Formats: sequence, structure tokens, C-alpha cells
Amino acid sequence: MELLGQGREAEVFLRPDGAVLKLLRPGFPETGLHRELAAMRALAGHDGLVPRPVGIVTTRDRPGLVMERIPGADLLSTLARSPWRLHSAGPLMAAVHARVHAVSAPAALPDLRAELDGRIRAAAGLPDRLRSFALSTLDGLPDGDRLCHGDLHLGNILDRGNSPVVIDWGNAARGDPVGDVARTLVLHRHASPPPGSPLVMRVLAPPLRNDIVHRYLRAYRRLGRVSVPTLRRWEIVHTAARLSERIEAECSSLLRRLEAALARADRAERSGHLGRASTHG
Repeated sequence: MELLGQGREAEVFLRPDGAVLKLLRPGFPETGLHRELAAMRALAGHDGLVPRPVGIVTTRDRPGLVMERIPGADLLSTLARSPWRLHSAGPLMAAVHARVHAVSAPAALPDLRAELDGRIRAAAGLPDRLRSFALSTLDGLPDGDRLCHGDLHLGNILDRGNSPVVIDWGNAARGDPVGDVARTLVLHRHASPPPGSPLVMRVLAPPLRNDIVHRYLRAYRRLGRVSVPTLRRWEIVHTAARLSERIEAECSSLLRRLEAALARADRAERSGHLGRASTHG
């Protein structure tokens, strides 16, 4: 089989029959493949938004997902070669995300809030006060029944002009779409490029992020209802949950962001207490 690409969790091969095999690396659970298959089947009739799934197989004693091959590079690689397309990347990602969120999630997918609760509790290196802050923030966030990708970023969108295709559904869940938007924001602000990324992509990525995030969020807010305070709370939760993925290059940045969010929350609480005291005084 021909190796087409690779990431932290899986390698992607072209099979002799022309289909694509996403083969998990040793140590990663098969549950993600079942989630991916359920999400892709839910979107199978939505104008080619996802590759056509075939099924789960075992190859080389490793589980894998077989699916239709979609020709073309991912959007992040495209931007590395064609940076003049930067201005269209954020709106395109927003349009794709809004289409995903218009779909009811299959009952087989886990609840987003429950998923995040587990990740935050399991996050190594997260101080107890920051863990408690993140969990209390999560408690006040809404449930939902929308299909959430759980890992949408430029590298998970295949560039097919006016008909982009979304891949890598292993973190798909059922929940509030604003929570899924927050995950995308956290990824684009903090995520380090995956293994095997071209040098030019690693060099270009940091300067592009702020502009892409700004354009993505502005476009998404035109397409869907977004409460900014709710979005900010979801960002806190996803920042803490990201630490459970144990990506060493990101830990310091994520912890600093959580510390800053906690400090803002403490200041707001003190200000509220002072305001109430002066009113009653």
C-alpha cells in the first residue's frame, strides 16, 4: 500500500483497489473509528461533504477505516503553496462548519459535555484550581443535539474548490455547535503542526492564524447564532481539555491562557461583590 499521509493517531494509505485506509497507530482506541463511521454515515447524503465510508477492517493487527478516496490536498497544505488564498480560508471553513452543525447527531455519538468532563479530569499537569475552574465553567454550558466534528481545522478539510470535503471524524460528538466552534478556535490558536508537516507549512502557520481565526468567526456568526460570552466559556473548557492530549509543545501556552481566564473571572467576581455591596450600602 502507498502511504498518503500521517498524523499523531493514524497513517493513511492508498489500497490497491483505489480506496483509502486510515490505519490507527498502536495504542489508539478503535472507538474513534466507530464514531468516525457513524458521523460520516449521517452526512453521506449531504452533497459530498464527507468521503463515502466503506467499513472498519483490521490490517497488520491494527484497526482501520476504509473509505472513498478524495483527490486533492488539505486546505492547510494548499495555503502553504498558495498563501494568497488566505482571505478565503476562514469563510470557507465557517461555511463547512455551519453545514455540519445543521445536521442532527446520530444517537450513537457521545455527548460533548460528558466527553469534555472526562478529558479535563484526565488531563495530566493541570493544577487542581485550574481543573476546578474548567469543570465549574463546563457545568454552566448548554447541551445540544447537533453533529459536532470535534477537531475541525484547515488540515481536516480537503480542498475541492467550491465543494470541500471534511475528514477525520474520530472526535465526533453530539452537542452545542458553539462548543464545536470553540474547539476550532483553540486549535488554530495553539495547536502545533502534526508530524510530517512540510517545513513551509510550519513556518507559515503562526503568522496566518490570527487572520484566519478572525475571518472564520466573523463568517460563522453570520451563518449561525453565537453568544460571545458562551463561546468564551467553551474556549476555557476546550483549553483545559486539550491538555489531556499531552502535546508537550502546547502545554505552557494552554496553561497561561487558563491562568489568564481564571484571573479575569476572579476580577469579575470581586467587581460584582463590590457592586452589590455599594448598592446595599
